[in-house]
Amino acid sequence: MAPTLRGMSHVPVFNEALKQAFLDTLRETCNVTLSAQAVGIATGTAYKHRKDDPLFAERWDEALAEGIDLLEHLAHKRAFQGVEEPVFNKGEVAGFVTKYSDSLTMFLLKAHRPDKYRERSQVESTGGLQLQVFTGLPNPGEDLV
Repeated sequence: MAPTLRGMSHVPVFNEALKQAFLDTLRETCNVTLSAQAVGIATGTAYKHRKDDPLFAERWDEALAEGIDLLEHLAHKRAFQGVEEPVFNKGEVAGFVTKYSDSLTMFLLKAHRPDKYRERSQVESTGGLQLQVFTGLPNPGEDLV
């Protein structure tokens, strides 16, 4: 069990061992909330230590970067090598088919070749232009009807 603050048996001390476990989980999940839950701390505790401890902040950034690199690798693999999915016949597995992800392929192309694959929109005007944007929200000072 994690060490705790005196008189507060439910609040673990965020010591070096828990920090390392937090970072390991962050590397695996890229998710601060899950990482905090894994070591029994509040997300605010993790962010406070990140703010107050430059070395921990640096290790956090490294763990997150490694996790995102792995995520990108898995996306690439899924997009280009595909994943095997079972094909069923009368409730039994009859074989497998390889499925590829076109959307992951496009995301990877946009990430690595943004000049070629990014979404583009261009508006040109040679005269005056009046633009009104309707968001469905009232203007400041207007009441909702």
